[in-house]
Amino acid sequence: MPTLFKLGSLRILFPLLLVGFIPLGSLSASPEAEEDSWPRLKIERDGWEFVIALPGANAYYHGRRFAHSAFVYEATDQGFVFFGTWRDPHKRGTSDDVTGDAGEFGIRQTVNFETAPIGGEFLKIGVGHLRRPCEKPYSFSIDYEMVEAGQWTVEHGDYWVETRQQVPVRDGWGYNYSKRIEIEDRGTFRTTYHLKNTGSKSISTDFYAHNFVVFNREKVSTGDTVVILADAVPLREPAVIEPRRFRFNGPAQLNRGYHTVFPLPEKLSGEGIVRVEHGASGATVTISSTAVPYKIEVYAIDKALCPEPFVQVELAPGESMSWSDTYVLTPPQRQP
Repeated sequence: MPTLFKLGSLRILFPLLLVGFIPLGSLSASPEAEEDSWPRLKIERDGWEFVIALPGANAYYHGRRFAHSAFVYEATDQGFVFFGTWRDPHKRGTSDDVTGDAGEFGIRQTVNFETAPIGGEFLKIGVGHLRRPCEKPYSFSIDYEMVEAGQWTVEHGDYWVETRQQVPVRDGWGYNYSKRIEIEDRGTFRTTYHLKNTGSKSISTDFYAHNFVVFNREKVSTGDTVVILADAVPLREPAVIEPRRFRFNGPAQLNRGYHTVFPLPEKLSGEGIVRVEHGASGATVTISSTAVPYKIEVYAIDKALCPEPFVQVELAPGESMSWSDTYVLTPPQRQP
């Protein structure tokens, strides 16, 4: 197991050493490293413990699909666990074996894959410059060759951590990307994203946080529900539209995926987007956002129930955008 240190309310698990602000490009991985030796932070607040996975050598995730920024791996209150591993055993390096609020830019089409020549490079935001091997269409499940990952850095305080990636411009394509995770009170955390187009070509893609919601490491089963809080059409009071639901009436079949899409309007009545409910305990995860997603895809498999709000990204050269998502985790004993 990694060595554990404690600095006030912030605990750090090595092999990653955080001292204020550090570059991660110089870290090296050991071939003999144990599967659980990935770099992480443990932050405690109000009786909660949050485990945050970090980028760097030997990271929990270094596939070619999801952004390599930090993500909330697990959150625990009085023994009740939110998020965490949804597939056993974990296989580091695979395209989808990640957890928590990990997100992806361009699930179906990256920024410039279609125009990249065979053997040429294309951009996957949050990952870096990758090589296109053949004429086959883009697929997030392919382990594309890494050409240039740029440099990741980490900065942290008592209750927050921010990971930043600078990817150099190649053939007119480049960006700076950051994700900041702030642990607030009573099981609430906020993620703030910032993306800047540093290249000479326009970026057009989308982003979604996959939100692998796992309750107490249990399999998806009866009563587990995703409630879409964003109204399909805003109405005058007191008329309302009942929230739409994605609900299980029995246990999910092992290794079988369940998927649907909920389109959303251009304007929403509030920041509340979605709520995930655990049928067995009553625990919930509620997600709100300062962005306006154009759709919510819902996916479920094994232990994970995943609401995925998609945000459109359109950036001319030099432009940037920022948005924040807030997660409220409510364990069984705090239900009203």
